Amino acid sequence: MGRLNKGTLTEQIANEEPDDDDDMSIDFPVDMQRTVSTGSTLLDLAISGNRKPGGGIPGGIIIELFGPSSSGKTQLMGEICASVQAQGGKVKLGDPEAKYDTIYAARYGFNIDKDTIYFPDTPAEVYKEIYNFQPTGGDIIDCIATDSIAALVAQVDTNPPPVEDDEGKRKKKDKDKDVLIGDKMGGMKPKEMHALIRKAARKLKKSKILCVFTNQLHDSMASYGSKKSTPGGHAVPFFATLRISLSQDKKITETIAFIRDVADAKGNITKKRVEHEKVIGIETTAFTIKNHIDDPYREAPLRIIFKHGFDDIGANLQWLKETLALTSYPAVNKVFPVLLDARKYIQENKLQGALREMVCKYWLEIEQKFHDKMDYESRER
Repeated sequence: MGRLNKGTLTEQIANEEPDDDDDMSIDFPVDMQRTVSTGSTLLDLAISGNRKPGGGIPGGIIIELFGPSSSGKTQLMGEICASVQAQGGKVKLGDPEAKYDTIYAARYGFNIDKDTIYFPDTPAEVYKEIYNFQPTGGDIIDCIATDSIAALVAQVDTNPPPVEDDEGKRKKKDKDKDVLIGDKMGGMKPKEMHALIRKAARKLKKSKILCVFTNQLHDSMASYGSKKSTPGGHAVPFFATLRISLSQDKKITETIAFIRDVADAKGNITKKRVEHEKVIGIETTAFTIKNHIDDPYREAPLRIIFKHGFDDIGANLQWLKETLALTSYPAVNKVFPVLLDARKYIQENKLQGALREMVCKYWLEIEQKFHDKMDYESRER
């Protein structure tokens, strides 16, 4: 790689020395020999279930995860990072919002130390990390994640001409101070994001580095078209191989009961059952609105439990019940009328793998039915 020059991001890339192997005239297909999991069996299948048994995410691509607040974007990104680490890959997490909960992340397997996380302010700083990232090599997938694009700001000229103070003396601002003085010209952030993605996409593909961006969904100011938009311009949506939209469907509640001693007006003590209800998580739908790996427009239900992460067992049990039109939850070799009982049975008997195999089997069976029904003839020229 060439030397990273000073200046704005677009100037850095324009002045960068070209790589000897930077010829991308031949667009090689996505390598599916090795993939990492999203933490959800159903989402893995939705992404690439027809390309590889069990599905998953390949390396060398750009992913955008977006949706409204509290829809599971950061959780999904963290689950992907945890899967990368579990397979021996390195992770670099950009946290411009400076609010990532490292203790919670460790509970679902994403281990963060001082070498893992950094706090970028601008797209230029993200590009610098991508540029300097040294991949593990071999067939290992590494990951660079940024949470989120919306929190990045444009880097503008930080060395304005000298100004005179009240005493007529000139004073000069330190160009390294207060670099984030705002985008008064407008459109700088989308331009910098485009410069970042255009160059980084080729480097990522050649090195099998997975690049994950989360993004927020904001109200659009446009007078026509979609009323919602994602910040940062069109670069990430255009260059992304995979875009996943997340939307919260409902809250997951749990009820517990206690037997309490209750006194009436006369002081008589009786036993009474008292119930308490608490929201313990959310159900979210992940929708692949863009997918260059497999068929797009697939949906996958996700269950996210607070202080735990993805409840893949519960999501799989619920999907099997609904897909097979059952009245109970099929816990591999036993059925239960209550989801929590079925989930506990799977976990205690270490049947998670067998449950995933059941889901993959029926998912592929449905896919095959669609394939057989369409049965389009081969096109000839």
